[in-house]
Amino acid sequence: MALRPPYAARNNRRLAAPIAKEVANVIPTIATHLQTLQPQAPATTHRCSFKHFRSCNPPYFKGIDGAIALLTWIEEMESTFIHSECPEDLMVRHATGCLQGHALSWWNLEKRAKGEGVALGMTWSKLKERMIEKFCPDSELQTLEEEFWNLKQVGGDNATYTNRFYDLSRLLPHMVQPMKTAIRRYIKGLPRQIRDSVTSSRPSTLESAIEIAGQLNKDNMNDGVLPRKGSKMTTEKPTPETPLIVKSESSHRHDKKKRKSHHHNHAVITPAAPITQVTQPNKKPYTGPHPLCNHCNYHHMSTSPCRLCTTCGRYGHLADTCRAPKTQRPFALPSNQQTQTRYPTGTCFNCGDPTHFKNVCPRLVNIINTQAQANPTMQVPAPKGRAFVITATQAQTDNKVVNGTFLINDCYASVLFDSGADKSFVSLEFEPILHTPRTILDEHFTVEVANGKNISLNAVIQDCTFDFCGHKFSVNLVPMELGSFDIIVGMD
Repeated sequence: MALRPPYAARNNRRLAAPIAKEVANVIPTIATHLQTLQPQAPATTHRCSFKHFRSCNPPYFKGIDGAIALLTWIEEMESTFIHSECPEDLMVRHATGCLQGHALSWWNLEKRAKGEGVALGMTWSKLKERMIEKFCPDSELQTLEEEFWNLKQVGGDNATYTNRFYDLSRLLPHMVQPMKTAIRRYIKGLPRQIRDSVTSSRPSTLESAIEIAGQLNKDNMNDGVLPRKGSKMTTEKPTPETPLIVKSESSHRHDKKKRKSHHHNHAVITPAAPITQVTQPNKKPYTGPHPLCNHCNYHHMSTSPCRLCTTCGRYGHLADTCRAPKTQRPFALPSNQQTQTRYPTGTCFNCGDPTHFKNVCPRLVNIINTQAQANPTMQVPAPKGRAFVITATQAQTDNKVVNGTFLINDCYASVLFDSGADKSFVSLEFEPILHTPRTILDEHFTVEVANGKNISLNAVIQDCTFDFCGHKFSVNLVPMELGSFDIIVGMD
């Protein structure tokens, strides 16, 4: 019993030595971990104050510059978040502090409606969605889509075209997806001098297409094929104040031999006296509701023919109201107009048959075929279509016109039924809603609208579903610029 305490003491000393050694090895590792973890907790909250955020020059947004300005502001703001090391819980607070004018008024209304805590607690992605809904309305997006459809490079200014293509691509991503669509749309807007070369190179990415187009554009500008930015082709013309001097052959001979003689023969041509034009008295401007006709240059309804006087041969009135004597005719009318009979609207203007129109009249077709057989060099006129030009207000007041809202490819559209149209048409604004690609025709065809203007087209959207009171029909639509209607259904 007397040996127990000394034995226990020796045993404790034997265990203390390895324990102390292990603790000495672990303590440096623990201290290193504590040093690396300790400064990261308060770093973001104290470093990114609003004063520090403003020192990084964040962009400001007023809400009046359109969708492109909003897109640019979002991209610059996200870049500022990275440079200022702004945490996610402070992004909305710091970003809304850079709103001004109309945008600031909208944000104050949002805070009153939702509560300041809820408004400031939303995520940055949610704030972007709310701002796009507010400052990018559907009407402006439709305008930008139409601009994207018609975007073309002007002259040799490839940089401006590419930058605008990038802006519209970021704002309208659905129009450049997938990558093949983006490449095809970019090549479509290039000048024809370099378009075929870029297409034949078959670029796999949009960046490669832009690089190839830029190099070809530079080569064509150096060769003078494409004008440089801001340059214009000007031709100098002699002015009435300066006489036109033409050197004779002897003077050219003297110039060629570099003689010092100053006695050159010159022929001086003085300009003729300017012709004074008789100015007509100012007419009162037209204030009526009818459009201006491009054929007769008078205002009348698009559904009625031009008024041509058979006495004096002038447009704007008829023979029963003509003021000129019947014996005086300034010029002889063509034979087909002197004996032409007026037929009611909706019938053939050549024979009066209500079952067809003048452009497909059998009498005219037989005459043209007979003339073509007699004269092989005669050019047969190209086939033409006919489109109706009428506004929604005129359609509502006209009992002869049928219009309404129907389903086209399961989308509601404002439809006009035109008995005088040879084909069916769709407006360029409504075309993207159909989600049906165009089919390019081998040959162009001419469409004649009711105001006399001719439009050349070469595309059609095939097999569109037209739902008429529960009955579904297949219709082919020709894209073109229309008035107040989305769809015009013809008699095809």
